[in-house]
Amino acid sequence: MRTGKMLRTIGDVGPGENDYIIGGVAVVFDKETTLWKEDGYAVTEEIASEACDAALARPDDVRCLINHDSNLICGRNAAGTLQLWKEADGLHFKCELDPEVRWQQDYWRSIKRGDLNQCSFAFTIDSEEKVQRENGTHYIVRDLHLYDVSVVAYPAYSDTSAYARDRDAACDERRDRDAGHELDLLEKELSIL
Repeated sequence: MRTGKMLRTIGDVGPGENDYIIGGVAVVFDKETTLWKEDGYAVTEEIASEACDAALARPDDVRCLINHDSNLICGRNAAGTLQLWKEADGLHFKCELDPEVRWQQDYWRSIKRGDLNQCSFAFTIDSEEKVQRENGTHYIVRDLHLYDVSVVAYPAYSDTSAYARDRDAACDERRDRDAGHELDLLEKELSIL
């Protein structure tokens, strides 16, 4: 098994409660990425959909960082400023930035403008499957220990995106989502009658 802390990038950033929110998909499931390639030989990796289940069940103290820099902590789940959850496409996150911290406002603006537009995650592998291929080795990560989710400039997974939201956009999105939910409930009630 491979050891050591690994950095992988993925995802987008999205809506929340205060004026400065980042979030999105930090880990995309079942998508292959090339870790290394030379002379026709490649080492590839994918994160299985069950890989984050144990990490979410444990009380891991996951941080939200900028470019995996531990000096730039935007939030953490132990403090209640970072939320993590699993959906079919991957591990999602939402981080509420501190409106009093100037550098967080500056990075939020860079994300909103699209200068920083992708995400990453740092992890160690608890369980993986190794598949030998004719032209290389493919790893399927089955279980991992999550250390951070980060908004980054250089992702390892190229099919990622990032965005930032302010309070008004988040409220509009929540209102639209709630209206859709109310419509779904009304349709269910009518179908019962």
